[in-house]
Amino acid sequence: MSKCELKTNKVNKKSCDSFIEGGFCETETMFRCPLWIEKNEPRLSHSGITNFLRCPQMYFYSNLRGLQLRPEFQSDPLKIGSSVDDYITNILMGGDKTDDSVCINGPTGYRWKTIKTMWESKSVGIIKAFQKVINEEKVVKHYIGQKEFNIQFDGQPHVKGFIDLESRTGRSFIELKVGGNPQYYLNLFYIRSKLAAYFMSNPAYESGKIWAIRVPQIKRTGKFKGESLDDYSARITRVMVAEPRHYFPGYNPKTRNFGVTFGRGEIDLDITPKYYRMVADWIKLSIKKSVWIKNGTGCLHPFECDYLNICENNGAMSTDVFVTRKKEARKLKVQS
Repeated sequence: MSKCELKTNKVNKKSCDSFIEGGFCETETMFRCPLWIEKNEPRLSHSGITNFLRCPQMYFYSNLRGLQLRPEFQSDPLKIGSSVDDYITNILMGGDKTDDSVCINGPTGYRWKTIKTMWESKSVGIIKAFQKVINEEKVVKHYIGQKEFNIQFDGQPHVKGFIDLESRTGRSFIELKVGGNPQYYLNLFYIRSKLAAYFMSNPAYESGKIWAIRVPQIKRTGKFKGESLDDYSARITRVMVAEPRHYFPGYNPKTRNFGVTFGRGEIDLDITPKYYRMVADWIKLSIKKSVWIKNGTGCLHPFECDYLNICENNGAMSTDVFVTRKKEARKLKVQS
């Protein structure tokens, strides 16, 4: 169901039994209310825009149906990126751990979980390398943790997102990326649209820095065959500390910092709202026409789509594999 089949002509009057404030749907089959989006505006994020441009059907499953893989089915690269991000943008800055954390909170701070998987082994190794080569005291001194932003210009859709780290002066920010090919995130051509959203969220931002961490691809073969996960994690740390410029692009040993900085003037902030407007209109048209195009060229690149199995099985979905995102908003009282 891509179009509301309930009381579709009265959502704005709050008379739909399944409508939830904020444009959500209470039914098990939908996360967002399609009719509300069609009559108003989709709430966009950079990931949502990317999903739609990659494949409209992917956007439908992810953003309207709200489907996401259960943790046990998520890829190791995703888990590694989430856990490293959790430490740097959250725990280091004094926050609480998330579900993706490789840490356990205690009365005197955090400690590592018992390493049971390869992704946990790599995550802990990367974090410990970060602790050794980066001046964490300066990070905490000069930055604040993750910050939510909302952009709403006249005639434009609502755009929301999160800044990983914002300088305490309010004039710069840091975006963290963790992956096997950090150069992808350091190329302005590819990162421009995301940086544009950040710069648009705060006119005071003069610059933004990309922290791209390379995930080591070392294996447990040869003399390391049978190596314990704890020893493998320690080897990850040693390798990264020995070659900080390779694993932390832009690394400066004097300042013990890394990354690539982009100035506000390098980003075209005039064209970006037009892109948002165009994507929002496409989404609304897809809802109106009840058509979500499947872009087969995006199924496997740049990585396999989480929803490929659903498409291959004509929409059939296993609840053992997928779960629906939580709906935070409260339900409205139905008006007679």
